[in-house]
Parts: sequence; C-alpha cells; structure tokens
Amino acid sequence: MSTSSSHQENPEPKKVQFPLDSTAYQILDEIGFGVSAVVYKAICLPMNNTIVAIKSIDLDQSGADFDNILSETKTLSLLSHPNILSAHCSFTVDRHLWVVMPFMSAGSLQSIISSAFPDGLLEPCIAFVLRETLNAMSYLHDQGHLHRDIKAGNILIDFSGSVKVADFGVSASVYEANLSGESSIRLNDVAGTPFYKTLSTLNVKLEKGVGEDAVGVLGLIPEQKLTTALRMLAYGASAEQVDEIARMRKSTILECFVRFCDAVENLYTREYLRKPTPRDLQRLLQKGEDRGFPGMIGSIDCMH
Repeated sequence: MSTSSSHQENPEPKKVQFPLDSTAYQILDEIGFGVSAVVYKAICLPMNNTIVAIKSIDLDQSGADFDNILSETKTLSLLSHPNILSAHCSFTVDRHLWVVMPFMSAGSLQSIISSAFPDGLLEPCIAFVLRETLNAMSYLHDQGHLHRDIKAGNILIDFSGSVKVADFGVSASVYEANLSGESSIRLNDVAGTPFYKTLSTLNVKLEKGVGEDAVGVLGLIPEQKLTTALRMLAYGASAEQVDEIARMRKSTILECFVRFCDAVENLYTREYLRKPTPRDLQRLLQKGEDRGFPGMIGSIDCMH
C-alpha cells in the first residue's frame, strides 16, 4: 500500500503534446525570414492560446532532402537543455515543413544590438550571453552535434533574460553509422551564412549560362565582392588578408576594389567632390592659421 501510494504521489512529468494540425494554430505576424524559410508568431488555439513561433520551411526551395530535414528535426526535438531552443513538434503542410517552437519575446541578439545598443553591449552582458551560448555548445557537442552557424541572429532572448541557441537548419551530426555498424566522422558538408560562398555551393537555380565562367562554373555572389572592397576600405586590409576570409584570388579582389571605387567616384563626384566655396575656403584658412600655418588651405599631414 505504501509503495503504491508513493508512486502515485511522484508521477513522472509528461511532455506537453502540441497538435500536429495547421488549423490548430492562428498566425499573427511574420517575424523573420531566410533563404528557404519564414518564421511566424502564432497562437496555439487548443493550448489556451499559447504564443508560439512557427518556422515554415519551403521544401521546394530548400537544398536539403526532405527525409534528411525531417530526420534532423525529430532528432533535435529530443535535445533538452535550458539554452537550446527545442521544437514542440513538427509536421508538413502542403510542401512546407512547420516546426513549432517556443516564442522568444525579446527576439534575436542581432536585433537587440542593432535597435538598442548600436555601440555594442556592455561587457557584463557580453560575458553572460557568451556563457549561456557556450553551455549550449558544450551540450550539443556532448550529444554529437555541431551547429555550424553560430551568430547573433541565431541567439534568441526572451524578456526574462533566458538565452537560447536556435536555427539548426545547417546543424549536423558529427558521427554517422556506416554499413559495418561503426561510427565515422562526417564533416564534409558545406554550411554557414552565405556571405563568403560561391554560387556553386548555394544550391541556387539559375538559367543556363547565367553567372557561369568559360568552363561552366558558377562565379562569386555580389555580396562577396562588395564585402572584399568594404573590408579593404574600412580596415585597411590587404588583398592577402581578405583572401583568407572571402576565398577569392588576389587579382579578383583587387579588380573588385578598383571597380567599387570607380563606381563610387562616378556616382558621387558631382555632389561631394566639388570645388570649395568661399565659405569653405574661409573655414580652411582659419583652421590653418589657428594651427600656426597662415595661408594654408590644406595638407595631407595636417588634415587628419
């Protein structure tokens, strides 16, 4: 009797089962989007209008195989850690895979920084976010998973201060079983945020001949070329330094840099590179005189 009553007093907690039917959810707003997915804010009607986030993955636009996406989603739903944004459930709606997740009310770390902290977070905040993120990474690695796209946009925060790592769309299992039953390391897939990737690795569909070079290989994306020029201008980086990040030949980097500068000059010369007005001259002459150089309009050494 006593044993039976003790079991009844301490029942095992049951995981709440969210409905696997799209009609059970009411979409409120679109809160994010990616290459092949859109994230919505929604409410789950049968669960007392619980607010959730729904990630809708377009299976036709996604480069991954449907079975692989579904298998990965089910695997990640089994992960349980306070710093991992696990899925409530997942199911298909037409040619879309819906992944229902907890709604993180404060949004991503990227949106928080850009909207409220343009000069960057305070050091204690950075330390806290890093600690929570590293806890999530440690757990993932212990479970044999790699995230492979950690960035501020994939770190979500709610109003209680909880930090969770999200977006496992490019995550991978470190080990996979081969035909002999043994586990082998699998780290060959290309993954990451596509700013420094060529078109041939992005699974994009272009008309035949568009973007191809003489041997039929797809070239570089515009963002990749612009980034190389901007990094050289902003940081004074050499072509060799940019090559380590952009994976472009030195000659291509220099050509992108020259073309970018030529375009800026052609667009803005008439408006900004004009002759000084009398007021400009008076201001420059006064500045030179204050520095002990009367009659000086400007000098490369003294204008910094």
